[in-house]
Amino acid sequence: MSYGKNITTLRKLRKLTQTQFAKEMKVGRSTVAMWEGELRAPRDPMKKKIAKYFHMSVQAIFYDD
Repeated sequence: MSYGKNITTLRKLRKLTQTQFAKEMKVGRSTVAMWEGELRAPRDPMKKKIAKYFHMSVQAIFYDD
């Protein structure tokens, strides 16, 4: 699965809207939409923050197929 789909799935499992997740990550909703649509990938520090938030590894979210 792609990282965009992974983020979407994990966010929805937590029953969060894009806006709610954006607040948790301290970014704008449009940034979350770009990640989920794979128009822009998060930078490495943000990848770590996202992985920590979902209690997963960066590898599992962003690099596993």
